Amino acid sequence: MTVDGRVFSHEVMIGVAPSAIGFDLPATGTLTRGVNGSVYNTTLSGHGLFPATVSPALPNGLSLLANGSIVGTATANLTAAHYVVVVCNLWNDCDREVIELTVLEPMPNISYGGNNSLWFPRDSVVNEDPVNTGGAVETWSMSGTLPMGLSFDNLTGRITGTAILIQNTTSVNITATNDGGSFTVQVNVTVPGAGIALVFPASNLSLVNGTTMQNIGGQTFGETPSSWTVSPGLPSGVHLGASNGTIYGSPDLATPAANYTVEVTSISGATATFVLNIEVLEPVEQITLTLPLTSLDLTNNSAMQPFTGQTSGDAAVLWNVTPDLPTGLNFGTSNGTLWGTPTNVSGPVVYTITAYTASGANDSATLTITISADFDNDGIPDHVDPDDDNDGVPDGAEEAGCSLDPDCDDDGYGDGVDAFPVDPTEWVDTDNDGIGNNADDDDDGDGWTETEETECGNHSDLDAMDQPGDLDNDGLCDALDDVDDRPIYLVLTETELLLPVNATMAPFEVLQFGADVRSWNVTPDLPLGLTIDSEGRISGTPTVVSNLAVYTINASNDLNWATVTLSIAVLDEDADFDDDGLPDAVDPDDDNDGWSDVVEAQCGPTDPFDAEDMPDDSDNDGICDLLDDVSDLQITVTHEPRELHLTVNVTMTPVEANVTGGDAITWTAMGELPAGLSLDAQNGTISGTPTEVVADVLVQIEANNSKHSTTTWVLITVHEDTDADGIANIVDDDDDNDGWLDSEEAVCATDPLDANGVPSDLDGDGTCDRADPDIDGDGWANVQEQFCSTDPRDTDDMPSDTDTDGICNLVDTDDDNDGWADLTETLCGTDPLNTTSVPVDANRDGSCDQDLAISLSYNVGDGWFGVGEEVNLTPDLGGFEADLWAIQPALPEGLTFGSMARTSSGAITGVPTVESPATVYTVWANNTVDNTSINTSFVLGVFADHDRDGLPDEQVMTEVGPLASDLDDDDDGYNDAHEAACETDPLDATSKPDEGMMFDGVTCLAADSEEDDAGPTFPWWACCVLLLLLLLLLFFLRDRQEVLGPEPERTTVDVEASSGTGTERDPFILKSPKPIAPMGSCMSKQTIRFHGMTPRIEVHLTELGARDQQGRFAMMDVKDEKLSGQILTADDKGSLKVRLRFDDEAFNTVKGGHFESVLRFGRNSVYVRWPVEVLALEEEITPEGADVDDDAEKAEMEALMLAKQAEAEEAKADAEAKKAEEEAAAAAEKEA
Repeated sequence: MTVDGRVFSHEVMIGVAPSAIGFDLPATGTLTRGVNGSVYNTTLSGHGLFPATVSPALPNGLSLLANGSIVGTATANLTAAHYVVVVCNLWNDCDREVIELTVLEPMPNISYGGNNSLWFPRDSVVNEDPVNTGGAVETWSMSGTLPMGLSFDNLTGRITGTAILIQNTTSVNITATNDGGSFTVQVNVTVPGAGIALVFPASNLSLVNGTTMQNIGGQTFGETPSSWTVSPGLPSGVHLGASNGTIYGSPDLATPAANYTVEVTSISGATATFVLNIEVLEPVEQITLTLPLTSLDLTNNSAMQPFTGQTSGDAAVLWNVTPDLPTGLNFGTSNGTLWGTPTNVSGPVVYTITAYTASGANDSATLTITISADFDNDGIPDHVDPDDDNDGVPDGAEEAGCSLDPDCDDDGYGDGVDAFPVDPTEWVDTDNDGIGNNADDDDDGDGWTETEETECGNHSDLDAMDQPGDLDNDGLCDALDDVDDRPIYLVLTETELLLPVNATMAPFEVLQFGADVRSWNVTPDLPLGLTIDSEGRISGTPTVVSNLAVYTINASNDLNWATVTLSIAVLDEDADFDDDGLPDAVDPDDDNDGWSDVVEAQCGPTDPFDAEDMPDDSDNDGICDLLDDVSDLQITVTHEPRELHLTVNVTMTPVEANVTGGDAITWTAMGELPAGLSLDAQNGTISGTPTEVVADVLVQIEANNSKHSTTTWVLITVHEDTDADGIANIVDDDDDNDGWLDSEEAVCATDPLDANGVPSDLDGDGTCDRADPDIDGDGWANVQEQFCSTDPRDTDDMPSDTDTDGICNLVDTDDDNDGWADLTETLCGTDPLNTTSVPVDANRDGSCDQDLAISLSYNVGDGWFGVGEEVNLTPDLGGFEADLWAIQPALPEGLTFGSMARTSSGAITGVPTVESPATVYTVWANNTVDNTSINTSFVLGVFADHDRDGLPDEQVMTEVGPLASDLDDDDDGYNDAHEAACETDPLDATSKPDEGMMFDGVTCLAADSEEDDAGPTFPWWACCVLLLLLLLLLFFLRDRQEVLGPEPERTTVDVEASSGTGTERDPFILKSPKPIAPMGSCMSKQTIRFHGMTPRIEVHLTELGARDQQGRFAMMDVKDEKLSGQILTADDKGSLKVRLRFDDEAFNTVKGGHFESVLRFGRNSVYVRWPVEVLALEEEITPEGADVDDDAEKAEMEALMLAKQAEAEEAKADAEAKKAEEEAAAAAEKEA
């Protein structure tokens, strides 16, 4: 900026603030060896993100997606290993997640004896091993009792021993367990007696007559079988193998069901039997009919192709069709064939064809038949026939009403040959000029009339090839033409005549070839004394000296002409204009100006006797401008645009060269253009269709003329076009054209270049499952369903929500929304799921009459504690004394519960030593004397805290949002992402990156080497500066993850605030209200706004004044005045706007007082003072905003205050009396 001649400037730095990275992985992930699995991130947001990285490398078979998800099939087991996954952006802003991966063994899959049925003959030695087709078994167990003499090996699952007693079938349950789960199978064990036992796989057999049966063999146990018999004899065609007990064969006679007893005899003569029930049934006939077509389009009076349906199954013996077929068509009732020639036109009719077997089984199919008209009976129905009357004229070309009349004008010539089908006076048009021969004077259209053709030699007027001769094409036939008007050609024996003045010249003839010449002329006029005659001869005596000049000689006839130029000079033989010793008569350059007399005559002309009068030659190439077609000046060329961004397989818009200065005659590409492109060597245009993807191909292009050359360049990039839609991927928002934007596929972790890889969208709402807050579209957010223990991927599995308030019953403290908490309703004996079932509360004090005084609760805060953090949770028990406590499930290791009678306290104390997920614990408080019990539930979890700084190593989710996670788990001063990049252990304070190793937010970099002596040395102190900047960046990144409460610099008070900055030394001081009466209340006129806090954080108000002044101050949410108290919650944007409230109703400060407590907001301490004065009762009290003008109003107001005070004192007395009464009743009951 310039002011009064002075220049003012200011440097402004503009940048784009990076958006925060949103990235979240579960704390733990469990996969199974050999089974495809995944651990997906739950959120990924931000701009300019690099692909995620992981350290250390993932186990074999697992891979990391760009969005941080872990997928694949693990090939080996893994026990609780930790991996650090890092996502960074272009601004070196990074977020990292540590996940604990476990790969379990696949669950076992065991069986015994193939079908889990075991037969062990008495006294036989047993050694039965299980068959396992699943994962390796870690432990074996069995429930039930094996037959006597047999035992179960808990190490191998083997059944061993000697079966010593006969025992009917007994069942045992055998369980194989590993870290992948447990598999239980029921095994049936039978110990038959000594001898032989017989069993068949089935006891009932249904066979089909004429069909070979499946062989079935008996199974024996005990002694070796010797022979087999069956009684009575098996059905005809069925046999029993006498040596092996197999029943086989092909029954050939239907037989009713009957019992057949198979008996086996052992080698010792012992026998065993088994009864089989066998029947032989007749086969049931079946038939299926299929037609090759469902419709037939036939042509009237044209024979159809025979048509037959196909059957499968049993044979068809009879065929039928309904309704009756059209006239001319026939149907074979024995073979189902349809044939014939239809004789009537018919619209589409549906016919039913039925095929029958000998037993009456049948099947039907429908056939639609249409018979179309055919006027000319050519076999082509009229609706598709292009010429219905077959007159040779397509129907579309026929005149209206002529398509079914072959001679529409009745002139005896069919429409197909009649050039004028509706004109009875014309029928031929030989030359197709639209004029019939009867009216045409040139029937064959050869340009010669019938009269001319007759006069020129009786040529035919109906044959265009039979024409009169006309060599010179002057329109007059040769027979009648005496002049040849064809082209003329002239030739000179000399091009320059130097004639002496006043001397008769020898005649000079212009040689003529070709046609006749009717006239000659010369321009300009020949020198005085010279002429040209009718034969083209120049002759005469020049009488005046003249310079060499160019004369154009023209010869012509009626159709053509020809020209030739001749230079003539009339000279004085003794003259020598330039004194060069050559007489002008023979001097080629009379004025010695470097231009010959002939050229000067051609180039202007200019005066050959004036050295200053020379032809123009702007490019100095020795050719005058008049004769020079090319400018050989210096040239400048460019191609615009110079950077060409093309799309593969898409024809480019040609890019022409811009040329200034001279002319460019030739163009050459110095280097190869991308495949498919070419350079025009004549004009320098680049064009074509690129066929290969290339990046940044620099091509030099040279342009030349006869004297100069220059070069230019173009930078060509050919971009990929995956979906071949003509839009390059770089600008195409859907590269694979699968309907999902590339940006959506990036979020959804699918390949934007693979049309087959589309995101999963379970509910079809257009938002992929990975980014969908409600995957199954059932109206419940995924997070809600997780808290409510329902499947967020199952539409039918929705949380129960009795009162439809959007909070599922599992976490809703009042399921039916009747104003009574579920726990209270349970204790009070009413239904917490029924709005009409509410406890009786006669005194309306909020406690049911059944149990007014019993209560139990724990103040667990957000429910999370760190490993190594001291825990001391004491119960708040009201209404009775508990002598026995219980808790379920067991507390995390390191915590104890006071449950025994002597130490009965219900307190949860200790220091947790291991991590524990958020778990619902239920505590029961019991009084065994009066059999009274109450319970309460709460959520408690223990997070990992390696460095014991109170911040979880991993992100922990609570009902109100995430806890801030620790960015430096081992507290060694190095961010975990830094350590992961530098391959040091983020959980070992002694494992740190080497000195000089720097972290750019993505990778671990070494400082510049000092070995490069060629360049300037890097000052050592700059390393310190960079390190400090890095630490400062890590500090801010750490702060970004911390939970932020109210802070003075992010707190504003409206303009009516008196003074202060909000710190402890300089608190905000609000304007005092008018004095209030005892038991009165007032609100601050000023509002206080806290912003920039963690969303949904609780803001606590603490009074720091004298104890007797505390309890009267509270906050009120300006957005919702129903929300007030000493704890309020920020909104989703981390903002809270409050007014202060002072309430003396519970204290009744009748003596008055000044209350100037300092109020502190949050842990980071915003301080506020708001002085409030309460007037003594005897003082004059003026309510805020009221004007008291006379004694009567003062008295009335004083009476109202006294009445209010009396009511308060009475209520206080009633409360104290009731409390004393309850305590006396409780003491009496206890003594009883």
